[in-house]
Amino acid sequence: MVKWVKREFFHLYLEGNKNLLNILDGTNDKLPPKSPILEDVFRTYLLFGGYPEVVLGGLRNEIESIAVTSIEEDIIRYFSLKDHDRMWSFVKRLAVVPGQLVKLSSFDVSFRTAEEYLTILSRSFIIRLIGTYSHNKNVELSKVKKVYLYDNWFRNALIGSFTLIESDKGPLVENAIFRQLLKYGEIKYWRTRGGAEVDFILLRGTDAIPI
Repeated sequence: MVKWVKREFFHLYLEGNKNLLNILDGTNDKLPPKSPILEDVFRTYLLFGGYPEVVLGGLRNEIESIAVTSIEEDIIRYFSLKDHDRMWSFVKRLAVVPGQLVKLSSFDVSFRTAEEYLTILSRSFIIRLIGTYSHNKNVELSKVKKVYLYDNWFRNALIGSFTLIESDKGPLVENAIFRQLLKYGEIKYWRTRGGAEVDFILLRGTDAIPI
């Protein structure tokens, strides 16, 4: 993973970040040219995320056990959850498809237990729930939320897969973009009853930017 620590990659990132900020702030409407170098790094990021000890290779062989410990020690034991298997089943189901709509009635637990699990996982910085964008705040609160994970490596460790298969590319890219957008403002999503959807609505000041 030497390529992660080369200085030129950091400069490419800074330049891209500056371009993105200009686009978000409306001072530029042109996307930067494609960078094969960054695309190669991004593919690795989709699988192993952005935690320094992971991407530098120091914990590459241990990340699945770290994920297990995080769930067992930091969540199940800390919150004194009695049914280990149900929590594992719950979190793995959330991890399979980042960006999915979370319908509490679809889980193999009671509505109240599902709410409790979501709260615990959110407060433990395992998942992040985002709501719908609307001018009506009551509508925002009542709509179904979407779920993302804070880092791709944790998701891949939970499901035991570090191979970029075709069916995984979309959700992994969406989760990675979500993680980066967190730096630029509050995130919502927009969806009609007919199923038309904008993946992200980025709120910056008084602007609502569809992505």
